[in-house]
Order: sequence, then C-alpha cells, then structure tokens
Amino acid sequence: MPALRVATLNLYGPPYRTEERAVLVAPGLAQLRPDIVGLQEVNIRADIGTRVSSALNVLITESPFRILHVANPGRKVVHSTLAVITNLPVLAHDGTDYLTEGLEMNRMAQRVRVDIEGQPLDFYNTHLHYQLGPEADEMRCEQARKLLAWMDWHGWDIPKVLVGDFNAWPDSPPIHLLKERFTSAYEASHGQEPEKTWPTPMLKQADAHDWTLDYIFISPGIRVAEANLTFTEGSASDSELYASDHFGLAATVELA
Repeated sequence: MPALRVATLNLYGPPYRTEERAVLVAPGLAQLRPDIVGLQEVNIRADIGTRVSSALNVLITESPFRILHVANPGRKVVHSTLAVITNLPVLAHDGTDYLTEGLEMNRMAQRVRVDIEGQPLDFYNTHLHYQLGPEADEMRCEQARKLLAWMDWHGWDIPKVLVGDFNAWPDSPPIHLLKERFTSAYEASHGQEPEKTWPTPMLKQADAHDWTLDYIFISPGIRVAEANLTFTEGSASDSELYASDHFGLAATVELA
C-alpha cells in the first residue's frame, strides 16, 4: 500500500514578526519529511509560501518541492491565501469560491490531485469562516456542504485527504457534518482530538480559550498509521516566538 506523509499549518498571516516566524517553518517541515502540506493564511505580500518552499528544497534535496497558491477574495487577500507544497507529481490543481455573501472576507477551498506510485489522490486545503456563535456555525456548515458538493463533482472513486483550519471545535455542527464522510486522522490514531490546536503561547489575548480548530480528514479506504501535533515548540532563542498562533498537524496514511 502506498504511504503518504501529509501535514497542515495555519501560518498566521497578519504582519506580526513575519520574517522571524517564516524562518521557523521550513526547518519544522523538514523534520516532518512531508509529501504534501496544506497552508492557510499565507502572506503573499511577503511571499512567505514561496520562501518556505524554496528553503525546504535546500533542506530536503531528494525530490523538489513546488508550491501552488489560491487566493481568497476580499480585503484581506494579502495575508489570507491558501497554498499547497508538495514533492509529488501534480496531475491537476483548482479552487472553488464558497460565494459567502455579506462577510468581510470570503473563503476558498483548494484541490491538488497528485500521483502516488501510479495512484491518484485528491488533496483538499481550506480555511472556513472564523467568527463564533450559532450563526457562524451555520455559515461554516454552508461552506462544508459546498465543499462536499465540489468533492462529489470530482468523484469519490479517487481517495481524498482534506486539511485546514476549520474554525470549529470537535463537537460543533460543521465538524459533525464533515465526519459523516471523513475520518479525523488524529482521532483515529489517538481515540480523541487534540486538547487544542489554538492558540500557541505566541498569541497573548485575555479572552483566548484553548480550542481545537485544525484537522486532517481522510476518506474511506485510507488507513492512518500515525498522527501528531506539530510546531509545538517555540524558537530556541526566543520562548515567545512560534511559527504561528496555531499548532500544526501531521499524519502518515496508507492508501488501500
């Protein structure tokens, strides 16, 4: 069975110590030895994604990585782009707009079809609506339904991995909706979701609760070998500097 190392990380796009944090990302990814990574809140003004991909190619030289971007529409486009970094052969790349009206920033989903030892896999990357409360959960459910419909259009004969920042905790309606079709890799490996993926100690907010917002989902026919939290340590020279305000996730999965 072909094995695949997948990961996800929200990079925290706003310009807070951007240059310093960017330096931490590629070494952290290199330790994971990923085949494909989904990134959210990629700052395209600072070209963070391309810089991370280039630095990863210096650290891992066996097979070249490339990066594919999809920009969210809206005023915050500069620091809210999606990106996928992979060293696998890319067969297709596209995106979809959730067409969410009345919000400061709309959201997107990204798909990259890759070849794994002759077997195609669709890797989806997304970042759902961020506000709290029942109305926001319904907005995320609407986005999740549109995402699943997009997947229906691509067909379920090809295995799928879905990653991202879903801005929804494990018992929320959007996550229940997605788990009707997918399995959480971390939950499958550990019996429960992580205690939290947000915030890291870098984010100092008096009202910041510990929440699990980030997930790696796998479709039927994919087995989880292991799954773990990543980017859980700060800079060796600055205990308050982390790669992001989110922890990341990584999983090793096997295709049937």
